[in-house]
Amino acid sequence: MAGDGNPWKTLGTELRYENGFIRLFEDAVEDPAGGRRGYGVVRFRVRGVGIVAVDRKGRVRLVAQHRYPLGRRLWEIPKGGADPAKPPREEAARELKEETGLTARHWLALPTLDMSPSTTDDTVALFLAWGAEEGETDPDPQEDLSTRSVPLAEALSMVEDGRVTDAATVAALLLVGRLLDRDALPPEVAGLLR
Repeated sequence: MAGDGNPWKTLGTELRYENGFIRLFEDAVEDPAGGRRGYGVVRFRVRGVGIVAVDRKGRVRLVAQHRYPLGRRLWEIPKGGADPAKPPREEAARELKEETGLTARHWLALPTLDMSPSTTDDTVALFLAWGAEEGETDPDPQEDLSTRSVPLAEALSMVEDGRVTDAATVAALLLVGRLLDRDALPPEVAGLLR
């Protein structure tokens, strides 16, 4: 990309708030036009992982949970916080098992998403997983989860009609649908999803 150099200058930073998941900073910056101002930035202590998990019947596993900031339940792919010191795939497998009980034998890394780059450094590493065996869940006691399995076509319909609104879930499902349409997925998972 042209102009990849950073046109912003950080003049100083002040930690305003922190907890186990985030740190909120107010940076003093000089913007690309030369103006000086404050800029709020949320930096995450964890990184996100999300998994489009395909079971042996070719269905995609979705998880519903209440999201406090929005005040409602959302249907999402299995996803959660990952220790940045550990491999994302390893953390994705842990998250998948915790939320759904599934243990997948096959994994394909998908792109990592920048979730809200104007105010955060939040990212979500996406994966497609298949050959999944059912097992016991081990959810975080703070989470009230329910799951359902649907064909990919139904999951995509849920995106189209607004029943799925989580950005990482929307992107992951649309990407898998696009890869399937282009015959760009491994044949064994493509066969399950068709």
